Amino acid sequence: MSIFLKIKFFLFLIITFIAVNIRAQQIEFIEEYSAKTNKVSFFNLSLYDKDTESLWKNLFIDKDYDQISLFLDNLPVNSKNKVLQEIIFQILTSNKVFAKNRISDEQFSLIFNKVIDKLFITGRFNEIEFFYSKYPKLSNTSFVLQKMIEGNLLRNRHTEACKILEKNFDENLLNLGKIMIMCNIINSKFDEAKLGLQLLKEQNNPGDLFFIELAFSLMSEENELDSKGLKKTLDNLKELNPIIISSLQFADISPNFEQIEKFSISGLLSILSNPSVERELKIYCSEILVKIGRIDAETLSDAYQLSRFKPSEVERAEKIYKTLAPNRARPLLYQAILRDKKPETRFDKIISLIKVSQSDNLIKEISKLVDITDDLKVYVKSNEEAVILSKIFQSRGLYSDARDVLSKNYKKPESDYRKMAIELSEAMQKSDTNFYRIENDLDLVKSIENQGSVFLKKIIMIISLYLDLNQEEIEKLQEISISKELKLSGDDFKNLLLAQQLSTNNDFFNSISLMFKIVDEDDFENLNIIKIYTLLTILKNLGLENEFKSLSERILL
Repeated sequence: MSIFLKIKFFLFLIITFIAVNIRAQQIEFIEEYSAKTNKVSFFNLSLYDKDTESLWKNLFIDKDYDQISLFLDNLPVNSKNKVLQEIIFQILTSNKVFAKNRISDEQFSLIFNKVIDKLFITGRFNEIEFFYSKYPKLSNTSFVLQKMIEGNLLRNRHTEACKILEKNFDENLLNLGKIMIMCNIINSKFDEAKLGLQLLKEQNNPGDLFFIELAFSLMSEENELDSKGLKKTLDNLKELNPIIISSLQFADISPNFEQIEKFSISGLLSILSNPSVERELKIYCSEILVKIGRIDAETLSDAYQLSRFKPSEVERAEKIYKTLAPNRARPLLYQAILRDKKPETRFDKIISLIKVSQSDNLIKEISKLVDITDDLKVYVKSNEEAVILSKIFQSRGLYSDARDVLSKNYKKPESDYRKMAIELSEAMQKSDTNFYRIENDLDLVKSIENQGSVFLKKIIMIISLYLDLNQEEIEKLQEISISKELKLSGDDFKNLLLAQQLSTNNDFFNSISLMFKIVDEDDFENLNIIKIYTLLTILKNLGLENEFKSLSERILL
């Protein structure tokens, strides 16, 4: 028997052993972690203490495997919205119970793996390790170990990844062949690595070509990588897996923009720690990650300062930024702001930076990067600048400053709308509504006929959802004239009715399912007003007050 046949036979024995062993572990786990209540057994799954109560505890209690599986499959794990990502994280990690008469022990194991998979996609690597340590009997599977190893690779912790692999060698030989090869190369075990590469080559999978060429290049006597050849091979790949992503730094080459566009959050996070990735791609990833709350403004500041510009370009930033793509213009303007010592010209650049950030819904995040002092208010020259500056103050919770700057270049109706948004944002932040101010704002607006402003519609939407209106305020709202151009699609109408019914009945499972279906992976701020209203209605009725306020404050900017 040839050596390759012996190895393949060995792999078959290992897989058979794993299947039997995992089954035994699942049954043992169920006996240990199930709890009996009213003669119905429950599985309990939680990252924290099992007795911890949460809004999500009974989310799946009366659901069967197919319903739970579909719910988890439809989680918008690549959403670019911070609030939705936080809800997904709560669902995955909070205490949850599953009725044993609705799902089997094998199905519970599959649900556990789905939870691990969603945590991995969203870059929650530490949580996967916590789950692994908490539920060793269930989590000791090749799938979970693979995610732990890949998570370490994406964080450039190659030594830790190799240690996990070495400790669990027999159980993961087949699934983690490429990682074994890379670990052998790292540990200078070239003969073993070459044997693995020969087996990989036999499979003749097109996606493996880059990895095979990279591995052989790393083991060459000259130890010089053919970067151009490897880059050409890499460009042929449309999607990159964690092993390829982590291997790029060895070749000192960068993925391309088309590949990064398809990255999950775990992939985006890995880009920041990979020294081989091009600067512009790091900036692209940083802007997404700061928006969903996975990095802070300081990290985004560091990313913006990575961009290379000529001194002459930085000096002429105000003149040339409009000729650049937004994710190129923002670093240029930011670097120019840092270097500008003149208050008036620095103010102009700050206004330009916020303007070029509006279309990407980055006002709140970018506002944290700029230093706004009281003396800069004197440089406001137009209503547009006053409105932009008021947004900066509003996003920082400086509501008095936001109102004050509006008064310097007041223009109807734009300043009226902005003033109402400031009052509402302050009311939600402080939970202390100043009804007198809001009543005055309604007086100012109700005299303006046929209002076509989408922003005004959003303001009225928040007022109707958030405030307990008295009779006088209701009458004032009724007198405000709103454009009739608003179109309502059949699906939007159906979803609105469903959302109201489901969330009023406190049906978390179907309400949240509907919310995720509506938003999918779209930017929340870019949804039409009916969809936004539907989502806010769900959050409000389910008692998710913090999430309701966070999303409301974003659309009031």
